[in-house]
Amino acid sequence: MSYIRQSRKREDDSASSPEAQRTKCEALIAAKGWDNAGHFADVGKSGWDPKVVRPEFEEMMSAVRAVHVDAVVVFSLSRLTRQGALEAMLINERAAAAAHDRRNRGGHRLLQP
Repeated sequence: MSYIRQSRKREDDSASSPEAQRTKCEALIAAKGWDNAGHFADVGKSGWDPKVVRPEFEEMMSAVRAVHVDAVVVFSLSRLTRQGALEAMLINERAAAAAHDRRNRGGHRLLQP
């Protein structure tokens, strides 16, 4: 599964454009030989403001908590959150706890290409 985010709704040729992020994430998933369990994208959504609702992020986290996936690939941790590495680790820990509770194993991962 992959997750991408871009704060502003714009398509460009930059390395962090939604399409470039998706391409990089899909390349890592393919290189690892994993099945792609889905793709989630919040375009035009801030990763900094905790009041901003990111519907695709919430749907992705629901899939993680339900243990539908073992790994989430993000282009960069800044795409997951702008609150920094600590927030990313907290997201990862919540997902690990859910996976462990449901499967009695903590085999999920949060990865970036």
